[in-house]
Amino acid sequence: MPMRKKSRQRILFIEDDEVLAVLVRDGLSMLGFEVICRYSLDEILTELESLKPDVLLLDLDIQGTSSEFLLPKIRILSPKMPIIIASSFSQGSVIKRCLTGGSNYYIKKPYEIEEVAGVIAMFESPVSSCITIGTLQFDPERRIVMAPNGQKEIL
Repeated sequence: MPMRKKSRQRILFIEDDEVLAVLVRDGLSMLGFEVICRYSLDEILTELESLKPDVLLLDLDIQGTSSEFLLPKIRILSPKMPIIIASSFSQGSVIKRCLTGGSNYYIKKPYEIEEVAGVIAMFESPVSSCITIGTLQFDPERRIVMAPNGQKEIL
């Protein structure tokens, strides 16, 4: 895997499958990301405040509990931090609830490390320059509109 040249982004990855968490952490680390893993929802809000991650990568189902209910609280605590939900749930209603509840993107499991890195890269431009409109992000400096499905359109 090629090394990234941009500054290291800090990713907080919450995943209850420890084997998957380690694989993703190691893969993203090889691509130049700093990845901090947690295996439960315990103290997530405190962790967000103390660790100040650039991106939150969050499993939807953690030890039988949906992390969806935390999205509004996370969004209030970190309004500009990208939240990426990773889940094997593929029902449109679940995806829609996550996107309207505060997440920026929804990745369906199983996924490739490069896919996760690509999604994170969508949010690498300075967040302060991006404007969120519903589930779309507009970067006025680069004149790009980014949709939750990864599509980009140059204006």
